[in-house]
Amino acid sequence: MNHLSAIMTLAALLWAGTFSIAQEHQHSQGAGHAAEVPKAQVLEGRLIDLGCYVMDMSGIKHAKCGMQCAQKGLPVGLLEEKTGKVYTVVLPSPGIAQYLEQAVRVTGTVHQENLLSPEKMEVREGEAWKAVELPSAM
Repeated sequence: MNHLSAIMTLAALLWAGTFSIAQEHQHSQGAGHAAEVPKAQVLEGRLIDLGCYVMDMSGIKHAKCGMQCAQKGLPVGLLEEKTGKVYTVVLPSPGIAQYLEQAVRVTGTVHQENLLSPEKMEVREGEAWKAVELPSAM
């Protein structure tokens, strides 16, 4: 699979996941239906370019390329370094592109096991965490 095909596949998955979250929300609003609402959680890791990550191209040496992809709107993920789990971040990628390959702490809701809807994001600066402004959700 070439780079463009991988990116297009990831973009389609992100779109499908966003649609799924909207359906989940709409379904949980139905009359008489007691749906379990996901709770916010805190995840730490680093922001990654999903297209390049699936082709084993990531890390600080790949940050510039990842930022360029995110600025074009390609999907961004959170790699939870403790577990190795990858979450697709459900936000417009250009708004968080500058933080690619940086350590982040995200407070948000996880849907469908790997779609992360951030409410708050912080970037590590030395030993401290600095809150960053999030772009409006899709």
